[in-house]
Amino acid sequence: MGQDFPPVTLGFDTTQTNRLIAENIQAQWKRNLGVTVGLDNMEWKVYLKRLREDPPLIFRLGWGADYPDPDNFMNLFTGTSGNNHTRWKNADYDRLISEAASEPDETRRIALYDEAQRILTEKDAPIMPLFFAAQNLLIKPSVQGLEVNAMDLLYLKKVKKTAS
Repeated sequence: MGQDFPPVTLGFDTTQTNRLIAENIQAQWKRNLGVTVGLDNMEWKVYLKRLREDPPLIFRLGWGADYPDPDNFMNLFTGTSGNNHTRWKNADYDRLISEAASEPDETRRIALYDEAQRILTEKDAPIMPLFFAAQNLLIKPSVQGLEVNAMDLLYLKKVKKTAS
């Protein structure tokens, strides 16, 4: 349990949510691993500059999908991605992502992304996913035409209320 593990510092940007996440990590690592975690809170622009120039060993960053496809996230961690602040590089991972991006067969494409994901999250593990956002909706039966999608975009043009 964290015996002789040196103190570490977690970098994060200044938002209340990120502060809560950082404090939670700090408390959990102390309680469960015996590791002391210092917090380095930076204003957003300062934080981005730090990530580009000299990223902390441990930092908190998130990503929201721009389009509903595995490549939107998986491409972030290729060796040539400007968003890969981890500075981690793996030629096999990069090859798999490149192959998957141009693979026309959907089953094969997903298998390539799955293999790359195992490298990213199990074998090398340069990142540690903490949580995924979720949306819960309670829709009355009288509401018709509302279509829910993976991007959390609600199109209301076709929505109507029927008689109950």
